[in-house]
Amino acid sequence: MLGSQTERLGEVLPEGRTARERLQLLAVHNAYHMGKIVALRQVLGF
Repeated sequence: MLGSQTERLGEVLPEGRTARERLQLLAVHNAYHMGKIVALRQVLGF
């Protein structure tokens, strides 16, 4: 997996971002959606 190959995190991907930047964006994106799910569950009383 790319995340476990730290020496490759500086590689530039075809989209122009580094592998590190892409993984960070993915983590932030997932955290945003997880927060939305938590908030929705709180509103619904779960």
